[in-house]
Amino acid sequence: MPIPPSDPDYETWCLGELTISAETGSHGQALKAPATRKRRESSLVLLLPREGEMRGEVEGRPVVVGAGDLIGFDAARPFWSSTANCRWITIEAPVRRLVDFAPVMSDLHGHVFRSPGAKILARHMPALVEGLPEATPDEAAFVMQATLLLVRAALCERSTHRGPEKKGTACMILSRVERYILDNLSSNRLAPDSIARSLEISRATLYRAFREHGGIVAFITERRLDAAETILLHPEEHRSIGEIAENLGFDSAARFSKVFHRRFGCAPRDARRFRSVRGSSSRGSPSQLGNLP
Repeated sequence: MPIPPSDPDYETWCLGELTISAETGSHGQALKAPATRKRRESSLVLLLPREGEMRGEVEGRPVVVGAGDLIGFDAARPFWSSTANCRWITIEAPVRRLVDFAPVMSDLHGHVFRSPGAKILARHMPALVEGLPEATPDEAAFVMQATLLLVRAALCERSTHRGPEKKGTACMILSRVERYILDNLSSNRLAPDSIARSLEISRATLYRAFREHGGIVAFITERRLDAAETILLHPEEHRSIGEIAENLGFDSAARFSKVFHRRFGCAPRDARRFRSVRGSSSRGSPSQLGNLP
């Protein structure tokens, strides 16, 4: 599961759409994310010091975080910090998976999270670093989804301006439906009708809740593709493409290959080659399959 690190003090795991990193910095080490950094898409970095202290500046604002503090950064914007014998963990997540649970990114850049949801995520992050090296492909796929839900929970403290109770209700429906989808990814009967019936909500409510996500059917397909990416990139995964397609609820290997190529720019069989490609760099993006040589 881990990408072989080029630096003994740096280790990274590509967990589907998430990147998990564990690092150690000696006294005086400077960290900076330049605004000119080329990225496929906007992403949020959540940083948790495990030991030591980090002091720095985010667009003119001083920041100080110690062990157990959780701070957010817009990965495309500059920040500077220095460490004092510090160990930290980071989670990098694509903003497109967070837009319904967070305000604009400017509100998150340099924000220190204090909510109960943030504290739960902070306790979860060390467990990721300890458990991911031994996780099976199926476990890793579910861990990614669980971690993403915890990230969303942490962001809720910055979402109070979204205001109307109606939007809060919509978020609750989204959360319930997504949990149900993740629990039933392998079922080829997973469809709007069965979801509405099982969760006792109307089809109209279901379709309305996912209108801004491209629709409920597209959402189900995206979650299946997230899981497929995690499975295909796992170094110990050897199931055939047909088996993976069946296990994730696709009606055929051909259909799976078609939608996978549309999403990632390569066929599922080629995605496995990325395991060796990404091993050449310990700081790769979690979803770069379309850049295969």
